Amino acid sequence: MSQKIHFDSDGRTLVGELFLPEDHRGGQRHPALVMLAPMGGYKEHAPFHYAPKFAKHGYAVLAFDYSFYGESEGEPRTLEDPFAKLEDIRSAVTFLTLRQEVETDRIGLWGVCAGGGYAFNAAIGDRRVKAVGTASAMVDLAAMVTGGHGGDWRALMAAAGAARTAYARGEEAQVVPFLPPAGDDGPWRNARTFYTDPERNTVPGWKDQNVIWSYDKLIHWNPNEYVHLVAPTPILLCASKDAETVQQSLTAHERGGDNTDLFLLDGAMHFDLYDQDRFTDPVVERAAEFFAKHLQPDAE
Repeated sequence: MSQKIHFDSDGRTLVGELFLPEDHRGGQRHPALVMLAPMGGYKEHAPFHYAPKFAKHGYAVLAFDYSFYGESEGEPRTLEDPFAKLEDIRSAVTFLTLRQEVETDRIGLWGVCAGGGYAFNAAIGDRRVKAVGTASAMVDLAAMVTGGHGGDWRALMAAAGAARTAYARGEEAQVVPFLPPAGDDGPWRNARTFYTDPERNTVPGWKDQNVIWSYDKLIHWNPNEYVHLVAPTPILLCASKDAETVQQSLTAHERGGDNTDLFLLDGAMHFDLYDQDRFTDPVVERAAEFFAKHLQPDAE
């Protein structure tokens, strides 16, 4: 069962769905999880896939659209602002602490792709979060930018600055493609497989674009540099040994040390952990064990 919800984040109204266990009864309280979508993603991209699965394990689960995306407010549209997303996550946690269905001292985060890095960072500053889980974590977005996603990064920074000035003058926000060009062999090479398949990308209004000055924000974003600061809040990293981005999870595990658990599958690519049951089901089973252990009021 689920219900549409709204909450405020830095003056913007965000829209989401709150999923509850099917056997929920009035007066019951449940441990809770916040689902965090990938970069460029809406609540329908991975969060809506995982939310019912976690609800079956007894969790209240919040999936929502970040600022500038989907049904949530924020202009310009499709601005990928990891710093605004941090505030959105904190606001989502606050929302859950006010819900009568939630055990407010048992809240965790579940992040997919870039949502994993957003989860790391949010957990550093928000100790209401008792545990963090990730799937196909794409943490180092700075390396993505400097590695050529979007073109030569220095030229991209110059273009972003010019676009900011033009927008301030009243022009339309300049956008660039979100998906890599056909034939790209980088870590996002299978993005088209997911986003161009209407059975997987179920958002009719989804656009292949990001506001260009998203990139002068992303150039500053690599939570793997300070993942060790998440401790003592525990982290579970779920990835596939065969995924294009597995090194991101391995690096987080190395730098997070004893504070992190690593769960590796075989055979999946990065985007398979968004919505393919044969891979996400074992991930959820492992994550449910992790959260059951660590979502405790006095977890250290």
